[in-house]
Parts: sequence; C-alpha cells; structure tokens
Amino acid sequence: MKEMNLNKDKQKTYTTVRLNQSNKDALKAYGVANNMNVMNDIVGKLLNIESDYRSGLVGLDEKTGIRGVYGKLDKPPFAVIDTEILLCWETESLKHWGYYQASKSSKYASSNLPDKWLTKERVELIGAVRQKIQTGYSHDDRRENRNFYLDLKENTWAKLYRTWFGLKDYEKQSLSRTVDDRIMALVSKGFIEHQPRARRVQVRGQYRMNLITINPYEWKMLRGISYLPPQKNLQLELLKSRISGESGVEVE
Repeated sequence: MKEMNLNKDKQKTYTTVRLNQSNKDALKAYGVANNMNVMNDIVGKLLNIESDYRSGLVGLDEKTGIRGVYGKLDKPPFAVIDTEILLCWETESLKHWGYYQASKSSKYASSNLPDKWLTKERVELIGAVRQKIQTGYSHDDRRENRNFYLDLKENTWAKLYRTWFGLKDYEKQSLSRTVDDRIMALVSKGFIEHQPRARRVQVRGQYRMNLITINPYEWKMLRGISYLPPQKNLQLELLKSRISGESGVEVE
C-alpha cells in the first residue's frame, strides 16, 4: 500500500517531456561530463534547480542501498573503467601498428598508417570491465596477465566499492549502466564510435575503433593504469580527446 502511494506521488510530481533526438543526446552528453545519469538531475542542474534526488541511497534497504531513490554513488575512477573498455582493442591495434612498421622497408610501403576499423559488442565491453573490477585481471590472455598475480588478501575494486558492485544490472548506477555511460563518453571524445547502419538497419550495442586512434606508446600508458592497485581517492591521467586531434594525457 505504501508503495502504491509512492507511485501516485511520483505521478503528481513528475511530467512527461518530449525531446528530439539531438537534444536528448546533448543532455546525455552533458550528464556524462558531469557524472549524472538521471535526466531530471541533468535538467535541474542546467536550470540551477536543486534536484529532488537525495545525496544518499534510500529505499527498500537503506543499509545496502540496493534499491530506491538514487543519488551519487561512490564508484571506481572513470579512468579505470575507460581504460578497460579501450583495452578491448589493444591487441588488434598493436598488431596493426606492427604490420605497418614491418612493411616500412618495402618501397611500396605507404607513408601513412592506413585506417582499419574493428567492431566490439557492448556485452564484451561490460564483461571486460566486470572481470577487472571483480578479479583484478584484465579480460585478455596477454603474457603480462599470466605473470601478474593478485594476492587474495589484496583489495579489488569490487571490494573497495561493494555497494556499487552489488547493484543489479537493471538498477541505476550499476556496473553495466556505468559502463554504458562511459562508452558514450568515449564516443563523444572520439576514441570509438557507433557501428554505422547497414541497409537502414539500426545496429545496437556495437561500437568500433579505428585501430590507429591510439598509438603503441599510449597503449603502454593505458596498460600501466590497468595494473595500478585498487585504492580510494586515486587521481588518474587519461588520454586526451581524439576530437581535437591532440595526443598526450589529461587529468580526469
């Protein structure tokens, strides 16, 4: 009965607003940049109105914060999540760079590294982040991983952020929802893009990277971030946006 009254109150408080796709995408991009994924909060911030959402999690279980009304929830640094998403393309990208370096000796070699696109599924990207957060190991079978041993007594990101990691996939701010937000952030920064439509069929959950977007030196930097031990209050540097054509790092 109490839940029914809560739903009625919500209907009285909120209203439906229709947006065209470009405005909706712009609001989402603004939310990603400001660590917000609730549309009401995003609009409220733009209008300088204090949101109805409280700073903590309240609901059916206030101790665990698993369900209810969501505010900002502590989670691993975005640079850690972004890194594991990008590393899904690392092996193929390094091979592409290697082939180019090997072909330089040929008189027929191109002066520029040719574009090459590779598509990944959303489920693979989420799985890569989940494995790193839960076990401390990256998703691939690189030699570095085989030589990288995690003491069972050491922390993992999942242990440091138990409430966040314990959220179900369908709940706001869960790991999968967070990865979705970070994928969109990487799209907006030009690292990856949506798989283009083919024959007017919308491709959902597929993203592609041009394998020359990140160079071998930058891959080493990302791998270094991946090997950092889990810890609170970690300030990380990540590669700059590809949209501007700049390289190097920026502080998150």
